[in-house]
Amino acid sequence: MLANESLGIRRGLNRFLNLIWLEFLVSDQDDHIKNIYELEPVAASTPAWKSYHEIARTALFRNDEGEYYSALEFMAPYYDRMTPLLLSFNGEAIGTVALDKLGDDTAAMRMVAVEKTHQGQGHGRALGSLLIEFAKSYGIKKLCVNADSEAVGYYGSLGFAPETWSPDESEALRKNGATSIQMVKNIS
Repeated sequence: MLANESLGIRRGLNRFLNLIWLEFLVSDQDDHIKNIYELEPVAASTPAWKSYHEIARTALFRNDEGEYYSALEFMAPYYDRMTPLLLSFNGEAIGTVALDKLGDDTAAMRMVAVEKTHQGQGHGRALGSLLIEFAKSYGIKKLCVNADSEAVGYYGSLGFAPETWSPDESEALRKNGATSIQMVKNIS
């Protein structure tokens, strides 16, 4: 076996194991399995793709299709480097996030959302924790986010701190009326 073939097999195995490992179990006090979370990549034109966009549109944009499509248009230049991910809780799709690889070891979290009926129950923390582990499995050492001013506390609880990581993107968001704060977390 050639060295390159061996490396390719190892990478494939590591990604396979990491996807399995992203199943996140939460136990109650008696150590019984209570909740199961899964964070999985979403392929276009699948039922999961439809769920991903429905959750993002209703949770992030108050069901305003015009605002949602405007946001999608803003992110269009980043699509080729983004991995959309769907969070499931006990088999039900409840959250979204997209990992946008900015460089060799840096990525941004985009489209972070939990369905309205599931908010305030710890699912956002599970989503953040799973995304951090997913990003680490792809060699990401620094995660960035454009945090809505109302979500700064959430990102702070995950260990993110205010730091400008893209002045151009921050300015473009501001021009579009967004009140976001750029934040960063080192995850290595």
